[in-house]
Amino acid sequence: MLFYPEKADVPERLTTDEVVVRPLRSTDAEADYDALMSSREMLRVWDQSDWPSDEFTLEENRADLAEHESDHASRRAFTYTVTDPAEERCLGCVYIYPLEPILKSVGESEGELADVGDFEAYVTFWVRESELAGGLERRLLAGLIDWFDREWAFGRVAFGTNSADARQISVLGEMGFETKWRYPVPGRATDYVICAREQGAG
Repeated sequence: MLFYPEKADVPERLTTDEVVVRPLRSTDAEADYDALMSSREMLRVWDQSDWPSDEFTLEENRADLAEHESDHASRRAFTYTVTDPAEERCLGCVYIYPLEPILKSVGESEGELADVGDFEAYVTFWVRESELAGGLERRLLAGLIDWFDREWAFGRVAFGTNSADARQISVLGEMGFETKWRYPVPGRATDYVICAREQGAG
């Protein structure tokens, strides 16, 4: 399966009154690390893992960001940081991956993959914990939906989370997403939840 059309431009930026969404770079390591570590308990629920651990270091984060930056440059996957309008404070992150490998990794069979075609994306995102009460997560999602509809060349964009993150599942539901795939998280009493919506819905 093809991830993104070879001749299509990869959007560089989404700008709203509240945020800037732009490619994540290794030079963002300190700001990103501050956001990660201030939100680590929330992120462990969101990721259904022990990441980031209390011992996670800035240098480990810098290495992770360098890998994301390399993937972005080669168009294997796209990762964006979410910042304030001045691009000084990290407010979250957006990850865009090919949908088919994600479905295979959680156990979807070849037959069940029949309706997955070229140029389909799997997206996850998080917002800094301190910004959740003010509703930034929902407003960011609304901006991302519009951005994908207007500027990206994907045929379908599915958003992923997990059943332990009831808040994010609720936000996705409010924006017109319905669960399409659901699989157990290995070693956890929770499920991966992958949601899709009709293009232009909502």
